[in-house]
Amino acid sequence: MDISQLKYFEVCANLENITKAADKLNIVQPALSQSIRKLEVELGVNLFDRIGRSIRLNDNGRILLKYTGQILALMESAKGELQDHIKRETGLLRIQILCGSSLIPELLSSFRTLYTGINFKLVQSAESEEYDFCFTSTYNNIQPVNGALLLDEEICIAVPHSHRLAGKTAVDLGELRDDSFISLDIGKQLRMLTDTFCRAVGFSPNIVFECDNPALVRSLIAAELGVAFVPRNSWNIADDDNRISYLHIKRPVCVRSLFIAWPQNRYITKQGYLFLDFVKNYFEKKVYIT
Repeated sequence: MDISQLKYFEVCANLENITKAADKLNIVQPALSQSIRKLEVELGVNLFDRIGRSIRLNDNGRILLKYTGQILALMESAKGELQDHIKRETGLLRIQILCGSSLIPELLSSFRTLYTGINFKLVQSAESEEYDFCFTSTYNNIQPVNGALLLDEEICIAVPHSHRLAGKTAVDLGELRDDSFISLDIGKQLRMLTDTFCRAVGFSPNIVFECDNPALVRSLIAAELGVAFVPRNSWNIADDDNRISYLHIKRPVCVRSLFIAWPQNRYITKQGYLFLDFVKNYFEKKVYIT
């Protein structure tokens, strides 16, 4: 006997109509009838008198119905208490963020809704070795030691609307070898990756502006001061203004893989496992631009 069987029985008992009960439960009628039959076999009694296509709750059914409401109410109480117990989890998690920083606030907000007692220390320095988890990226889906893949993300090229290629939807990266580039600072993971893309087609980008802020990069593009590589999801380009065109790069393949990683040979706390499992499930359920 499981909880779903009791829920199905309760609805059938109150409506005394399989068709209406199936509609209310949003399941097909044969599946509902099978569930009721299985429950009757398990209990060793008939719960309904069947008259043609109609059903009538009998004495056996009325006895079970008397307890069904109590059982279901107790289960809801147990679920509520378990949620309260989860929310009492406490601790501090140190998170290193080397990529996808704009994706992190919503993730943490969702996590903190469930685990209000777990606090965070966030760092964006690659030099820090004191962290429990790190959001990082690699090229070509190369997985780091002790890491889990979260997202494969396209890197596109962003150009101002006045640019000669703005009317296209896709370009070869080599078509931009003579352009002025706006880029993140040397040492940033994205900068190292995009420099690799350029070398793959035989040129080094002419970088005229360097900065450490994605919002500033987009403002410089909109001001027609150059072109830039932009991650399609983590820089929220779907919400950008109409002064910028985002172009798919046909050659080379410009994709990065985002991972959550953790230090090798370091103990992961209970709170850490809660966070790790949450992050994996969060990214599995999210729908990103492809």
